[in-house]
Amino acid sequence: MARQTGVASLRWLGSEDSNKVIEGLKAMCARAGFDADPALSAPELKARLVRRQRLILAGLGVETSDVIVPENLDQAIERHGVSLRRAKAGTGDGE
Repeated sequence: MARQTGVASLRWLGSEDSNKVIEGLKAMCARAGFDADPALSAPELKARLVRRQRLILAGLGVETSDVIVPENLDQAIERHGVSLRRAKAGTGDGE
């Protein structure tokens, strides 16, 4: 965010800079093959993100065996994110 706007914290962003950050996040999602459909609810988007993360991990040869339920979507997203970064860096799967 700071790279795009020159502002270090979200609370200091004005509307124009906020839009830059939002558009940047949308572009990141698109590059990763994730469709952040605004018509979906937050839990639906989170579940979609977990499915996308699992597909990417599988393509990298990383197995995911955790059970995902609506109550642990945030934790699953975080765990899978760690696994993705580790797998891409070649330091293990993180699971």
